[in-house]
Amino acid sequence: MQSLESSKNFQSIVGLNQYWLILKRRRLPALFVFILVFAATTLTMVLRKPIYLAEGNLLIKKLSSTPFLTQVGEGVGQLQPLNEVRSSPLDTEAEILLSVPMIQKTIATLALTDEKGIPITREEFLRKLKVSRLNSADLLEVSYEDSDPKKAAEVVNTLMNLYLENNISANRSEAKSARDFLEQQLPQAQARVNQEEMALRKFKEENNLVTPIEQQASSAETILADLDQKIIQIRSEYADINNHINALRNNLNSNSNEAVAINSLNQSFLRQSSSSQYAEEQALLARLEELESQLAIQRTRFTSINPMLALLESQIEAIKKQLLGKLEARRKNLANQIDTLSQEQSSYKQRLMILPALEQQQRELERQLQASQANYSKLLENLEAVRLAENQKIANAHIVSPAIVPEKPVAPRKSLSVLTGLLLGSLVSIATISLLETRDKSIKTVEEARGLLGFPLLGVIPLMGKSVKASLPPDNLEDFNQAITVRDYPLIPFSESYRMLQTNLKFLRSDNTIKVIVVTSSIPQEGKSTVTANLALSMAQRGQKVLLVDADLRRPQQHHVSNLSNQMGLSNVLVREIEYQAAIKQVTNNLDVLTGGIAPPNPIALLDSQTMTSLVEQFSADYDFVIIDTPPLMAASEALVLGKMADGVVLVVRPGLIDSVGVNIAKERLEQSGQNVLGIVVNGIISDNEPHSDYYSPEKYYQAI
Repeated sequence: MQSLESSKNFQSIVGLNQYWLILKRRRLPALFVFILVFAATTLTMVLRKPIYLAEGNLLIKKLSSTPFLTQVGEGVGQLQPLNEVRSSPLDTEAEILLSVPMIQKTIATLALTDEKGIPITREEFLRKLKVSRLNSADLLEVSYEDSDPKKAAEVVNTLMNLYLENNISANRSEAKSARDFLEQQLPQAQARVNQEEMALRKFKEENNLVTPIEQQASSAETILADLDQKIIQIRSEYADINNHINALRNNLNSNSNEAVAINSLNQSFLRQSSSSQYAEEQALLARLEELESQLAIQRTRFTSINPMLALLESQIEAIKKQLLGKLEARRKNLANQIDTLSQEQSSYKQRLMILPALEQQQRELERQLQASQANYSKLLENLEAVRLAENQKIANAHIVSPAIVPEKPVAPRKSLSVLTGLLLGSLVSIATISLLETRDKSIKTVEEARGLLGFPLLGVIPLMGKSVKASLPPDNLEDFNQAITVRDYPLIPFSESYRMLQTNLKFLRSDNTIKVIVVTSSIPQEGKSTVTANLALSMAQRGQKVLLVDADLRRPQQHHVSNLSNQMGLSNVLVREIEYQAAIKQVTNNLDVLTGGIAPPNPIALLDSQTMTSLVEQFSADYDFVIIDTPPLMAASEALVLGKMADGVVLVVRPGLIDSVGVNIAKERLEQSGQNVLGIVVNGIISDNEPHSDYYSPEKYYQAI
């Protein structure tokens, strides 16, 4: 856990260090932009005319005062948002204050113009106007800025008064619209009431609902109970008569003894059922009983052939038939009564079954009628209320505090101007640094060069800046030449960088002897010729015999560095115009220089030859070290050709000049051609731009002594 926290702290420190390095690297343009923006911003704000701010407050009421004062017209002028969550009546009224009609009326009323006398536009007016809601209060604050304090107050008061007039007009217009609507709806509502009344009356007439349905249901139930009793009674009588008829028919077909027994039984039943409606049957029964008694007596007196017996028997049979006819008629009558009562019973039952449905329909019609009547009454009531509200002049807002003429300006403020200038200058400076860093794809530090190339770091050469020149004797500043620093000023800290480079090359000789070294760069202007010359001088100062060969036949530089003639050089030797011993010139002790000579038409053809190979072998035999200055890799291929003849290649890289694309291309060419890259020399570093500048600045060591 502690290791993780330490790692995070280290990364944080490294990140801050990187930002600090970027700031130091871009400090001059950032400082220039900061000063420019700060001065312009501060000056602009200070030279502005004084601006005065006038403020006024409006109290916005949620409801019109009309309902509370008169108890009528409720809802007219009511401030109610459509969306309770996302909107607010105060926000809506603020937008009304900022609307085009309100702004145009205010401009026209006060005849507001600009400095040229031209009426100001709505956009100009809105830039000076502000309408805001005060926290936890139903108040709107209206403020206006202007160079004229009196005009600022007039604008605020005029705008608020126009808003109140517009509010009253809107409320009255709303009431008038409501009245017109109600007057249009009243006839329709009355027609609906009449229609519902007619439908209810027609329904009652069609379904015989003059009396209440509850009473009809109760009466029907009572009648059904009576009908049930009557039907039971008549059915009982019908059964008795049917039994008598059957018995009487059987008697007609039986002997007299049985007939007398049956007649006695029927007579007994008829007596039990005797009533006024059976008078004829009882009379016939009594006559039949009398005749049967006589017949019984006569049979005891006379024989069966006696005429008197035959007469009595015929009379008895006739009475029986007459009685049977009467009973059958009575039975048919009872059957008809039963049918009639059953039909009546069925009719009442059916009526009882449809009464609930009729009741439901009646209640629905009554509810519709009540709703229509209530709607009509409400419309009448609202119409009277709206008529009263239309005649009132009460707004949904009133002025709590009118604007007064301000005495002190609100702008410009000197402290605010300075702070604004500082803030804006800092932001623009940061943006400038970010833009420069984004567009600058060049390598900026030694670590970036090492990371991209992956070759060993042989040396770091500081930029010949003020810190290096400060270490020179004052009398020699004007004659100072960067290229011969190691020879002419060997004791300055800057020269130590080349001696460290020479030492690092020496350490590479542990396995293989390194005598011939090709020095090149990725692109021009990276200082390879200067590095080559000083490296050769540094080696010579250590008592080693060194030959410096200028193989950059396209743009030779070593004759300028050493102040030599370039009439005869390497190109002349390769075309066999002169021997190399005659072309080599001594510069200092142990240091000889072979200049490039006259530029040939095809340098690569001369260098990529057996003659050049033989020369390199001869140079290696005659000298301890041979340093060959070659063209940049991006410009020509001579360095790759000569690198195969040498023991190794040293690549010079200059931060701030070459970008990552160029470095990658140079690395790819070296690797594809199979070069033995000894390492890289980072030239012209600015110690302030390096995160570990103490390791790359020998002069700091000397300063500390």
